Amino acid sequence: MAKKGWWKDPEMITALSAVFIGVVALIIGAYQAKVASDQRAATVWPYLEVGRYSIQGKEYGFMVHNKGVGPAIIKQMEVTVDDVPYQGWSSAFRAMIEENINISSIYSSTNKSVIAVQEMRKLVDITDVDVIRKIQAAPDNIQVSICYCSIFEDCWLAGRGRKTESVQACTNQITDIFTQ
Repeated sequence: MAKKGWWKDPEMITALSAVFIGVVALIIGAYQAKVASDQRAATVWPYLEVGRYSIQGKEYGFMVHNKGVGPAIIKQMEVTVDDVPYQGWSSAFRAMIEENINISSIYSSTNKSVIAVQEMRKLVDITDVDVIRKIQAAPDNIQVSICYCSIFEDCWLAGRGRKTESVQACTNQITDIFTQ
């Protein structure tokens, strides 16, 4: 009697079929887990936009708006004038208008805080008409950058005049000297 090959043995065919089905099931399971993880992250994705506003020369400032579907946890904020970072709005505006004036009517918030879904918040609000006039006459050389994360620690770098980009973390993305 001639010996038949192992690949013709019905038990071996059944065993190999079971192994193949198991491998396919494992691949499908891993793919489904990745899709579920991506969907979970998408349900809390924040998206910040930073802009400037002026209201009839009586108010001037910068604002941030969370247009995403999850809260934005602000980790770092940077304000620069001609690419030089400043610790606060007052010093940045003084550098912008190149004048050492007292800017007392500054309201500021946001750094190291949470911006809720669809929340619009003023980063800085100036109400001194003389200061506003000087700022508006000066070159528009002030930039605002914000590094923020979702509740799952997915992070982005956004800002005025900057394309939002995904980053690994908010450490060393921008200078972290801003205190207001």
